[in-house]
Amino acid sequence: MLNRALIGVLTIGALAAGGLTEAGCSKSSSTGPAGGASGGIITVAGKIIGVNGQAVASVPVYVTGKTSTNTDANGNFSIAGVTPPYDITVVDATNRRALVYKGLSRQDPTLTFLGSSPGTARHGTINGKISGGAFTPNQGASDVTRVVFGSPDVSAGVNTAASGIFASLGLTWYGPTVTTGNLYALQFTADVNGLPVANGFKGYGSRAGIAVNDGSTLNNQFDTLQSVGTSQFTGTVTVPSGYTLAQKSMSVRVSQTTLISLLTDNTPNAALSYYTPNITGASLVLSLLASKSGAQAIYFKNGIVTGATGVAITLVAAPELSLPVTGSTAVDTTVTFSWTAMTG
Repeated sequence: MLNRALIGVLTIGALAAGGLTEAGCSKSSSTGPAGGASGGIITVAGKIIGVNGQAVASVPVYVTGKTSTNTDANGNFSIAGVTPPYDITVVDATNRRALVYKGLSRQDPTLTFLGSSPGTARHGTINGKISGGAFTPNQGASDVTRVVFGSPDVSAGVNTAASGIFASLGLTWYGPTVTTGNLYALQFTADVNGLPVANGFKGYGSRAGIAVNDGSTLNNQFDTLQSVGTSQFTGTVTVPSGYTLAQKSMSVRVSQTTLISLLTDNTPNAALSYYTPNITGASLVLSLLASKSGAQAIYFKNGIVTGATGVAITLVAAPELSLPVTGSTAVDTTVTFSWTAMTG
């Protein structure tokens, strides 16, 4: 879980106030009950990975007050004599950046190094056609059909044409030369703002065991939509003083690694009311973004039951850089950075 941790990116030489708070992430990473510790001295044995999930080797890792160490070839590091909660800084010397994780308690954190994608990139393409649902033979102008391929290595999606044909569903992944996963398709009727309408879900389908080789194009893939019901999610959002609710997004989680994007709502309305599909075994993921000058608060809530009602969400204010102040000069490695406190 990434809750109760501040993740801030500092660009040396271009100071900017800001902070990022995250809560409710499903991938166990930087902090949380499991593997946590309170009080006492611990050895922090963690791992640094890129945004692509691959290990980041040979980067300096600092725990405040301790001697730094470099990650090994597998992205692992170990620092003894740490008292939780603790702060970790990971340094990207090439790009003159530092990623700071604050208030951690885990003995075994896996930390994502934003902006880093180590390893060899693999590429593949899937082409095919979706049938069923509103394709009679073409879907209506207000209908949307999203196609997503998901595997342990990659997840990517594309919308079909009115005829159901989807082309150039491009995949980029790292690791194995072959990635095997499932093809998912969801169709719904949207309003003028792109939001699903009442009773608007026309069909859902999935097809398993699709293998894509590095450098290959997989043609003539297909999926047939089956009928799917509609539920309604409702809730409210409370934002910190001075913040504006800037964006609300919702996706359907159809597997551990695969999400189907459902909607993006850029209105500041704090009352949430969205129509969602009833897919067996699926859940909803809600992300919220609130901002003010110099700061952003980002919230993720996973595992929402389809049709959940009255969900109340309170965002906390993001920590803001207080020292050095904006416009400071002579900022070097001896200068201490500090932030306003983070609620909770």
